[in-house]
Amino acid sequence: MFPQSRAAEPEEIRSRLRFLHDDAASAEYPQGHFDLVHSRDVILHIKDKEELFSRLFAALKPGGTVMITDYCKGEVDKLSQGFLSYASGFGYHLLTSKEYEQHLMGAGFVQVKSNDVTEDLIRLTAEDVTRFPQIGAELGSDSDPEMARDLAVIEDAWRRRNERCRAREQLWVHITAKKPEKDD
Repeated sequence: MFPQSRAAEPEEIRSRLRFLHDDAASAEYPQGHFDLVHSRDVILHIKDKEELFSRLFAALKPGGTVMITDYCKGEVDKLSQGFLSYASGFGYHLLTSKEYEQHLMGAGFVQVKSNDVTEDLIRLTAEDVTRFPQIGAELGSDSDPEMARDLAVIEDAWRRRNERCRAREQLWVHITAKKPEKDD
């Protein structure tokens, strides 16, 4: 998708904007190089978030921004055994949004803000699930039992995710943080 959409951009945009698809936990980045680092729903897979956020901080220019959406564990008194099994079964390393904020501030970021957008996720997922029969028909799942099973598995997983979100055990959070303009 990116190569086609990038080709349609004006040259002055293409020359100033670069997308990297990398393992941020191990890739080497130049110090003070990036204006923006964006991560969508992947940091939950990284165990050492302190190290990651320190690396991102170093790679950003002064005044640069990190923008993250990720799944978090809720701040409920007790998480259910079902939720804990789900998270550990996938090897997720989930934090609360407050813990994310603390780790980012510990790495040196300022203006750290988290916004709970779980209700948006629930709504969008519910809308998408209602389109599954149409999507399946367009993809030919009527004649492909394996595809029909795959779609059913995805639909079930999305419904269960919405249940975890409604129970406030799993949240979807948008987080932004800035690197200070000057090194102190």
